[in-house]
Amino acid sequence: MSLTEFVKSNFSTNANEHLIFYGGSFNPWHDGHTQCVSFASQFFPVIVIPDNNPFKNQGPLEYRETSIKDIENKLVKANIKNFSIYTDFLNSNKWPPWPP
Repeated sequence: MSLTEFVKSNFSTNANEHLIFYGGSFNPWHDGHTQCVSFASQFFPVIVIPDNNPFKNQGPLEYRETSIKDIENKLVKANIKNFSIYTDFLNSNKWPPWPP
């Protein structure tokens, strides 16, 4: 699903609605990431978009320090409700992102 389709299916299509897109490699996810989502989600829905950073040697998904489920669990544990996680960028990227 494209990011546009994800937004349309998960949020109202009101032109006045604001969303916050929070992208990064998030590997590892840390308390600073949680605090950013916690603060921002008080004002607008936050879409967390994990992806591979081509400048970090992260390797395949199975070698990531922090899984998507870990991120979701940490945000739920922090009692953050106004967020969604879009995983298609991360799931569609192959490692390495370009030939060495």
